[in-house]
Amino acid sequence: MLGALFLSQVLAAQGADAQVELDPWIERLPPHACERHLDEHEKPTEAPAVAELRRAVEARALSDEQWRRALVASGAIRWRKRWPIDRPFAVSLAEPRWLAGELGSRARLTVVPRIIGWRDATAGTLDVEGCGIAVEMRLRAERTQVLGPLAHDLQVVPCSVHVMRVVREPAPSNRARTELVWQGTLDLDVEPVTTLEESLPGAHDAELDRAVAASFAASLVVRSESEPSLWVHWVPDPTLHPELADLGVSLDVELREGPRVHARTELDVEGEWSPELHHARPGCGPWDTRHGASGVKPSPRALREAPADFSGWTVVVRGTSKSVVAQWDAARYWDGSFEVPLADALAPRTDPWWFVPVGRRPAQR
Repeated sequence: MLGALFLSQVLAAQGADAQVELDPWIERLPPHACERHLDEHEKPTEAPAVAELRRAVEARALSDEQWRRALVASGAIRWRKRWPIDRPFAVSLAEPRWLAGELGSRARLTVVPRIIGWRDATAGTLDVEGCGIAVEMRLRAERTQVLGPLAHDLQVVPCSVHVMRVVREPAPSNRARTELVWQGTLDLDVEPVTTLEESLPGAHDAELDRAVAASFAASLVVRSESEPSLWVHWVPDPTLHPELADLGVSLDVELREGPRVHARTELDVEGEWSPELHHARPGCGPWDTRHGASGVKPSPRALREAPADFSGWTVVVRGTSKSVVAQWDAARYWDGSFEVPLADALAPRTDPWWFVPVGRRPAQR
């Protein structure tokens, strides 16, 4: 609160010049998902630009144009500038740490398209959340939100934006109050294109195929007759394969015994990529929370019997365009293929430290 009061006094004295001083901080805002990292002592550290923007929000110091630039620069609002017209136009919303202002408050960002029949999009919540699963489900839903259908002549999606927050008053009242932090407009420039490839071209070559294959694994879990016992995973290691950073990945996976296809599944990748540290160990370099997992049904009984014989069994993997348009960090998508013996896919390997496939979890970490 003292920092907010000081900034408010500076603004009163310097007027518009003080708003100009916020521009460098807006340019230095990190992506919303990597606003904190662990320092050399493994203590959480917040990016300085985040603290500055939080104070600016608290002091109502941002101009309308600065609000727009901050929301876009931090990835609070993301969209593709070229969008395939055969798919409903969607955006990605997130609540950056600076959005609510003072620490301990909660915020909700709402984007309202000014087009009849289009839907609103929101991120954050004004409610107290006590369930981690519910929070994860909300965050997943916020990552891709459909607004409405594009028309060939639609070049701009005009939107109204407002930010609400709940703050708790100091003792002794400790009452919570809801207030409007900012409301304004934001035009989403978009170019409707005929095909997905005009927005997100397909890509594959020998090096890229090897990197995608190296991120693929399988695991065998026996639980019951009804549950899938074979799972396939895709989890990239950004330090080993930085070429995957801008790659959208959606996989069609076939389980074969010789030429016979026993089962097929689709594997969609979720999560985020960032070149900066997040909740990563010092020295880990870039982080990548993108992941995908899918159970293979029906899982052949032969693979559930012990000891299982994997000879003659292979996994065929093909890249598709199914969900890649909503993988917001992607500038291209993988449209290659590879085939790997099932025994090799199941073999233990050096996994990224944040990922241990089901069925291969060691007794101790």
